[in-house]
Amino acid sequence: MKIVYKHIPGETSPAISDLYDEVVTVNTPVFRQFDDFTQRFILAHERGHIDLVTSNELEADEYAFNRMAGREPLSLRKSVLALQTALPFTHPAHAERLRQQVRRALLWDAQHGNPDALEELDYIDRYASYYDTYTGSEQEEYNRQVQDTLNRYAINEFNSGYKLDTPTIVLLAVFAGFLFLILKK
Repeated sequence: MKIVYKHIPGETSPAISDLYDEVVTVNTPVFRQFDDFTQRFILAHERGHIDLVTSNELEADEYAFNRMAGREPLSLRKSVLALQTALPFTHPAHAERLRQQVRRALLWDAQHGNPDALEELDYIDRYASYYDTYTGSEQEEYNRQVQDTLNRYAINEFNSGYKLDTPTIVLLAVFAGFLFLILKK
């Protein structure tokens, strides 16, 4: 894989992969706005596109997550934050990508000794099934509320032991219940 650093006029993405030529073009002015971890995550994401020969963003996100999770303190939190800061959230798929990243972090956390993370993952999965039928403005509102929740609670509460603490899980559960009641109306 070759990496080329240059300004791409009119492009808001921090990097773009060319699967055919196996080249990642880093949009220098956008890329430089991010911290070191996020830059490494972006490059790992783009490498995922090339190594997996896919244009699927969720697959590339998972590839990057798997390369970075547990390799340094706060890597779970930082991997969620990397997507939260790099995505513009102008498309419903962006909220889904962030939601899947939180799921990955919870699953990794559960597999590495945090039973509370598994309970939260189960709760999130059950809760999400209520909204599978939403479309249009309902889906956009739901995605915006999920984004707000992640910004307020999950993203800011991953601790240095790679575990979600109990107060964070309780806050997520309370918010999920509150959101369910609001959206049910």
